Amino acid sequence: MRTLALVALTLGTCLVVACGDTVRVVKQTIALQEAFFRQIDKRSPTPEIRNTLRALARSGAGDSVQLLVAQGLVRLSDSSLIRRMELMSVMLDGSEQTICAALSRGTPGSGQMTLAMAELEGQDLEDWAGLLIEAQIASLEQRPARHVGAEALAHSLQTAIANLPDNEQTKITDIISEFQTASDGDACWAGRVLFQQGVALTEPERSQMARGLVEP
Repeated sequence: MRTLALVALTLGTCLVVACGDTVRVVKQTIALQEAFFRQIDKRSPTPEIRNTLRALARSGAGDSVQLLVAQGLVRLSDSSLIRRMELMSVMLDGSEQTICAALSRGTPGSGQMTLAMAELEGQDLEDWAGLLIEAQIASLEQRPARHVGAEALAHSLQTAIANLPDNEQTKITDIISEFQTASDGDACWAGRVLFQQGVALTEPERSQMARGLVEP
C-alpha cells in the first residue's frame, strides 16, 4: 500500500512539473524509499530511534523529516558533508534549469527534490539516503552542532572562485551578490560551479566550504 501511494504521488508530481521520464522517476523514488529503510536499520543506534524513523518514513511526515534533517546537517562530520557536496553536484549537473536553480537557492519544492534525487543511482543513492538518515539521528541524539567561522567560510569561497577564469570570477561574484533574485539560468550556473569548485578544493578549505553550505 505504501509503495502504491508513493507511485501515485510521484506520478502526480511528474505531471505537475512536466517530467519527461515518469517511469524512471517512479523507479528511482521507490529505490530511494527502500534505501531509506535499509539505512534506518543499518544506522539506528537504538530500537527506539529506529522505530521513530520508521514511523516518520511510513507516515509521510515530510515537514517533520525536513526539520530533523535541517537541524542535523550541522551536526554531521566533515567527511559526511563533503560527500553531501559531491552528491549535490551530481544532482545539480543532471537536473534541468528550473530544478537546478531551486536547489542552488536552497528552496526546492518536494516535487523538484524528487526529480533531482532521480539523478542518483547505485552507491550515490544509498549514500544520499544514509546522509539524510544520519542527519535525523544526529538531531534526535542532540549531537553538538559544529559551525564554520565567517572568515574561514569567506576564505574557502574566495579560494574556490579564484580557481575560475577571470571572466567567470566576475560573473559568479555578481550573481552571488543577488542570488535570490538572479535568473534561473544564472542561479543554476552559479550553483553548479560552486559545488564543483568546492569538491575540488584541498583541506581545510574543502571541509569549511562543505560545512558552510549547510549553515542555516
